[in-house]
Amino acid sequence: MEGATIGKRCKIQRAIIDKFAVVPDGSIIGYDLEQDRRRFTVSEHGIVVIPRLARVAEPSRAVEASPHPLARVLQAASPPFLQSGK
Repeated sequence: MEGATIGKRCKIQRAIIDKFAVVPDGSIIGYDLEQDRRRFTVSEHGIVVIPRLARVAEPSRAVEASPHPLARVLQAASPPFLQSGK
């Protein structure tokens, strides 16, 4: 979670949160895998993966993760093996 921003009162379990991801206050990740599958990648073993530069939607808003505003700039400068498959 180096470089990630995790808000206050978050509940997170069994998750990998990549660099520069933003998780707002009150987010719940890893407790409802069906909901997490609609928003993120979830492994066959139930590990939730939040990609590099992701900006997680606020809990009371949309359920989709949206890209960080600088995602395109930083991904363009990254080597291909670091770029997200999405």
